[in-house]
Amino acid sequence: WAPSLLSQLIEEGLTQNKELQSLAARVEGLKEEIPYAGSLDDPRLGIAILNLPTDTFDFDQEAMTQKQLFLAQKIPWFGKLGLREQRQARIALREQRLLEDKRLELARKIATAYYELGYTWTGLEITKRLTDMVNQLIRVAETRYASGSGLQQDILQAQVEMSKLLDEKILLERQRRVMEDRLHELLNREGFRPMTPPRDPDPSLPKLDLEALQKQGLEENPWLKVKQ
Repeated sequence: WAPSLLSQLIEEGLTQNKELQSLAARVEGLKEEIPYAGSLDDPRLGIAILNLPTDTFDFDQEAMTQKQLFLAQKIPWFGKLGLREQRQARIALREQRLLEDKRLELARKIATAYYELGYTWTGLEITKRLTDMVNQLIRVAETRYASGSGLQQDILQAQVEMSKLLDEKILLERQRRVMEDRLHELLNREGFRPMTPPRDPDPSLPKLDLEALQKQGLEENPWLKVKQ
């Protein structure tokens, strides 16, 4: 569903995330335990010696000396092994759903930060164009004032607008850096690398239908499946 660049970022985040790697390994381990959960417990082999004289350790000294060898195996009630295997399968399935939920959550966070970065970049571009326009207005107002056909008030008003634009630029630059740092954190990158933000919305995005989205969410949301 994601555009090419965003899809690459999401794939990088899913691959590099240590929590997802740990949870995926746990899921695989739980799946491997399923067939063993339905098997019998290991048999027990035992050796026992009774009434052995401890002063000589002679087996023939006392008639009551006994040597025992036994083999024990627990046999559970009918159906219990199958239930144990089903329980283990449910545990593995639950962890698998949690893994899917974590993956979707990380993808959502990456996409949100990515588009917020694009929003900030667009704001910076608009602010730059407005700054250029106000600079031209200031020069025009100064020229008219110098020739006696303009008012000093026009110059001051344009300078006030320029000050507002500079403040907004500083704020947007700070937001841009915060979003870039946020993306690097989500991608688990060790060093800073420049980000290419989205420019224009993808015109091929499908039209969203509220009822269809609600139905899809109720049927496919992995966290709801965990609760079920």
